Amino acid sequence: AVRFHQQRTVDNLIELRTLAPDIPWMPVLQGWTLQHYLDCLALYTDAGIDLAAEPIVGLGSVCRRQATSEIN
Repeated sequence: AVRFHQQRTVDNLIELRTLAPDIPWMPVLQGWTLQHYLDCLALYTDAGIDLAAEPIVGLGSVCRRQATSEIN
């Protein structure tokens, strides 16, 4: 479930930036564990997005941890 959510996050950013390039869309790292966040970083890198070059990067999945029972 985490990997699917991460891939959708990256795919959505790419689509939004294509549809509305004038809007400064912020990429978001999604995960539950450190390894999840590193895996998400790799998805961005594989998609050609260098998060180190972004002006700001969000950190996702942190605020909903209590409500997300399927992520271990």
